[in-house]
Amino acid sequence: MLSIRLAEVASTWQSVRRPVPGLCPGISTLQTQLAAQFNSRSLDPHLRRIVWLFLDQYLETPISASPNLPERYQTLFRAQRLLGMDSLMFGFFHQDWVLIQDEYLRFRGLPRDKNQAASSIKIMASTIFGSLHELWFLRNSHLHDTDGSSLHSYKHSQLLHEIEALYDLAPSMLSSDRSIFHYPFAQRETHNTNQLRNFLSFARPVVTTSIQQAQDMGSNFRTIDDYFRPVIPQHVIDAILGNFSRDPDSEMVPD
Repeated sequence: MLSIRLAEVASTWQSVRRPVPGLCPGISTLQTQLAAQFNSRSLDPHLRRIVWLFLDQYLETPISASPNLPERYQTLFRAQRLLGMDSLMFGFFHQDWVLIQDEYLRFRGLPRDKNQAASSIKIMASTIFGSLHELWFLRNSHLHDTDGSSLHSYKHSQLLHEIEALYDLAPSMLSSDRSIFHYPFAQRETHNTNQLRNFLSFARPVVTTSIQQAQDMGSNFRTIDDYFRPVIPQHVIDAILGNFSRDPDSEMVPD
């Protein structure tokens, strides 16, 4: 088996499976680049078809388990699938890619004395890597929202989640500090990443300090009942005043 490894491809290519604006145009650009190389390198038309089948899955096109291919190419397709649905993107090509391409060049009477078949597969892998590198930058830009203007990035959603958690802590704060949440949380979803980040940097320390102050005040104050004397039974009052004319059992004195 011919194994062409591309550094750090596995985790990066898995990440571009997530819906990212610009991903589909990126894959389409890769297809255009590969098509030009296939023509210049005279790649076997059925091998081209297999490449498209493996790329189509990133354009949300289900990959057929039994595509319309001649038997030998069907065998190669199944063998490639056994290496993994992302195997071409990882840089793993079954050894039959080179064998079939070499036979195609011989059938066409094209040069094959300088390992042209193997070179074609290696160049294909390099092209995929270059496109993948661009998609990696695209994915990072979307993930971290580097310009701070996005309303749909992962970072934007993460900041909203953190702000919502602060809103939930409002009942534990001093009542005088809760005014920082006068703005409805639902309307903050229209704020961009920079606006959310600025509010979070302001609100987080306020919430933390206010909750701590509320806890400190609660531990240093007595309950309201502690500010009032308990009711003294009437017979105790009579005993203190020397009035023994009343029978303590004759009256119901509230405790």
